[in-house]
Amino acid sequence: MKNKIRAGIALGIVFAIFTILYFAIPYPHKNESTYILAYVFLVVAFLAQIYVVYLAFSNSSSIKSKLYGWPIFNVGITYFILQTISTAVVSIVNAYYYFPIWIVITISILLMGFTAIGLISTKVAKEIVEQQDDNTAAKTSFIDQLRANSKIFLESVSHEPLKKKATDLLELIKFSDPISNESVLAIEEEIDVNYEELVSTYKKGDYGLSEQKMDSLSSLIKQRNSICKSSK
Repeated sequence: MKNKIRAGIALGIVFAIFTILYFAIPYPHKNESTYILAYVFLVVAFLAQIYVVYLAFSNSSSIKSKLYGWPIFNVGITYFILQTISTAVVSIVNAYYYFPIWIVITISILLMGFTAIGLISTKVAKEIVEQQDDNTAAKTSFIDQLRANSKIFLESVSHEPLKKKATDLLELIKFSDPISNESVLAIEEEIDVNYEELVSTYKKGDYGLSEQKMDSLSSLIKQRNSICKSSK
């Protein structure tokens, strides 16, 4: 956020300095319309940066997504720089020679067109990355949640005969296949139910049934991993 604010401030300063110099330096204009229109297109390029920053960094939920936002930002900055150079060159040339307004329009429209194409293509790439991140997060949500919950519970198992089984079960969950798919949805529901029953029976002090639940949970997780492996 701070970098975006700094970039915006820097861009605003450059625009302000250019504007002051553009209107403050007393030099003739062979074609007044060209002089004004060139500046109007520069204003458009400056205002477009607000939308570019929004496209580049809005809804960036991951580092990868944010990184893919920078090409969008670079396209916008490049457009602003080229439009600034174009406006300056047109104004200088127009001070000595009659500069047709149609050339200004043509150059500026071409810059806008190429920028639009660049923004669309880089935005599509960013959206694909974001979609992949969302899909990955959804596919790994089950095992991530199971790992987090089981780590707290299994590490707290203090009944000596169950400690070894709890440690082995924790290792099995830790190194289980992280990616879920449709073929394991049913068995994952069984794992959830079995895990809740394990926690409940252990808290009640029924260590014999807890041992059975650990064995059952271990078997279900191994089945899940086997299905995940065979479905790839």
